[in-house]
Amino acid sequence: MLEEPVFESYRKRFAHAREVCPKICSLLDKYEMPATWAVVGRLMTTKAESAQFPPPSARARIAMSGHEDEFHATDLLELVQACKVPQEIASHSFSHLKFLPNTPHDTIREELALANKAAGLRGIKLESFVFPCNIEGHHEAVKAVGFRCFRGAAQNWYPGSGILARAGHWADQSLGLAPSVSICSRHQTRLWNLPASAFLMPAHGVRAIGAARSRLAKVS
Repeated sequence: MLEEPVFESYRKRFAHAREVCPKICSLLDKYEMPATWAVVGRLMTTKAESAQFPPPSARARIAMSGHEDEFHATDLLELVQACKVPQEIASHSFSHLKFLPNTPHDTIREELALANKAAGLRGIKLESFVFPCNIEGHHEAVKAVGFRCFRGAAQNWYPGSGILARAGHWADQSLGLAPSVSICSRHQTRLWNLPASAFLMPAHGVRAIGAARSRLAKVS
């Protein structure tokens, strides 16, 4: 979970979620567009249901102090489910745990089980998975609990890691280059790999400079 300075950063970034989400839903209905919403499992629960799930770490509890309600967003979930055009609810894990190679398998299995449990409380059957921080790993465990597909790494024109990748990513976003067509494939676990494509630059911090222009260029 997040330390206090990082948590405060995220709070400011998503402060307008309850204002923005209804507008997105209206646009999706207006243009008859289905979408996939990757939701962290803890957001699918109510405060009263928290007792059914393991509490956050002590460090996270300190950071969350006074803001516990912001970790429950069943109102937004119901808003998405109420769209006239059916929307898919996907899993973004239960607590945004990174699926690193050295993360214990038991921890991964518990994280996935909790995500399914939280979704079940809302009558949702999860089939799509989006790895936290886009770090792929433990695909076998994802497959074992019933997921059918996951969002894979983007098929970028620039290298996949290192300084050149960061430079390429910045250039790609700054210039607003249109994404290439992504091709779905079968992972060795038989999960479908649906590669990421049109990442839109966040409008916060230094990246706010030119973010609107970049977004429009990518989708036009």
